[in-house]
Amino acid sequence: MFWLLSVLAMLGFSLGYLFMTPLIRRIPTFQSASYRGLGLMITMAPFLLLVPKEDFLQIPNFALEILLSGIFSTISLWAYFKAIQYSPVGIASSLRQGFGVILLAILGIYFLENDIAPIQWILIFVILLANGYLGLTKSKGETFISSKAFIYSLIAGPTFALGYFFMAKVSIELSPFISGYLWEASVGILSLIISLLIKEHQEEPLRLNLLAQGTLRASPTVMGTFCAAFAITLGPAGITGAIGAGAIVVISVLSALIYKEKLSLRQWVTILVICGAIVGFKIL
Repeated sequence: MFWLLSVLAMLGFSLGYLFMTPLIRRIPTFQSASYRGLGLMITMAPFLLLVPKEDFLQIPNFALEILLSGIFSTISLWAYFKAIQYSPVGIASSLRQGFGVILLAILGIYFLENDIAPIQWILIFVILLANGYLGLTKSKGETFISSKAFIYSLIAGPTFALGYFFMAKVSIELSPFISGYLWEASVGILSLIISLLIKEHQEEPLRLNLLAQGTLRASPTVMGTFCAAFAITLGPAGITGAIGAGAIVVISVLSALIYKEKLSLRQWVTILVICGAIVGFKIL
């Protein structure tokens, strides 16, 4: 179940970010993050009916973890959206995962009592190396990365790991449904507050139709968030993060199918290597 939830989380996040990309590149960064987060607050709300009433009474006990997960995740999402503005979404995704997965694995080992076997460490590094190669190549196999995209991805990776880690603590000790919902809700609210404070609305007025677009485009993230929140209660955070790096595979294949981007033989081989390593977590 842990493996399946981790794969479903990867699919949900990758589709959500892929569909959000046109909006991210068209409107101010915090504004797009707020539309995404507020939209998820709406679409994820019905799942809270599955949470026992007594769990809601425990939320104040985890206020610090919830706040920290929101702050770090908001910074990460801002930096990730900035990276997407300066590079293809696949590059930004691969770099963020690469910079964040190892930190997430270490935090899981020391603070969540996770245990990662040597063979699993090997699979993690295989995925990250293959992920980096695939993300840093264009359709003809040329390396391509701008300095701005690299810097923003460098910020996005560790802050993603920290935000995910604090969300994981709430999932393990309270409820995955509550932690997942409050994780996304806090990002949406904090992004909206920052957007208003820095007056992004002067550049692009807040509009309900953009909120509707953000809600629709981010809808696959509902599956990603809840599956990630449940997966973290069943297995190591580092493995969930490494499987999440497979988002580059989804993005690359969909780009080839939908946008007719050609992939080189080496890139197809790299995709198979990543898929093989992800399957390896299931069978090893």
